[in-house]
Amino acid sequence: MLKSVQSQLGKNAEITAPYKKLCTGENEQTFDNMTRAWAQARHELSNTERDQSLGAVRLLANVSYEVFSQTSFGFFQHVQKEPFTRGYVGRFRVTHGKPPHTEYFTYSGSHAFSELEAFVVSPERSEALPLAPLMFWYPCSQHRDLENGHCFLFDKFRGEGSRGEATFKAANHTCSISASSTGELAPLVKQLSAWKTQDPKLDMIDEVKLAKEQVREF
Repeated sequence: MLKSVQSQLGKNAEITAPYKKLCTGENEQTFDNMTRAWAQARHELSNTERDQSLGAVRLLANVSYEVFSQTSFGFFQHVQKEPFTRGYVGRFRVTHGKPPHTEYFTYSGSHAFSELEAFVVSPERSEALPLAPLMFWYPCSQHRDLENGHCFLFDKFRGEGSRGEATFKAANHTCSISASSTGELAPLVKQLSAWKTQDPKLDMIDEVKLAKEQVREF
């Protein structure tokens, strides 16, 4: 999938451009070998296989670090209307890298954002890319102590139209949730159902002004 996406984007790739390094030369061979090994593995890894796995993970981590040194992944918090204006203010919480996540950007702009929605933002270009319905934050009944719930990733879609149902899995946890055509998560099911019939176009949201801020929480 990564190779297919990078091939289609070509020179138009912006945020994901560094991932092209994984699709050429020795790097491409490394990941081809590892994906085949993971798909076929039914036993414990040998020392050689373990070393190859670690090498692939380090390579992926280094390239991802390059990507997210220019852009940030996370969600908006405490966004509210600025008095006597048509604008909104709040902050964007960065949630990639090692937790606890205490890095923020102050936000100002013309858009109101929900804390449940995941975004990739580019402070330099004042743009935000929405990741719903593929990723979002949501409370978990088993982990009520989490501030904003889990970050859930799309897993599977079953059924059609109004009978469709989507399942999502939590990052770094074994928790999962299901969404149907009714309830709070129904808009996600509607979007995913539409995507099954036509490729989506996710437009960047502009006029998202972000300024770096460091906050320490205790």
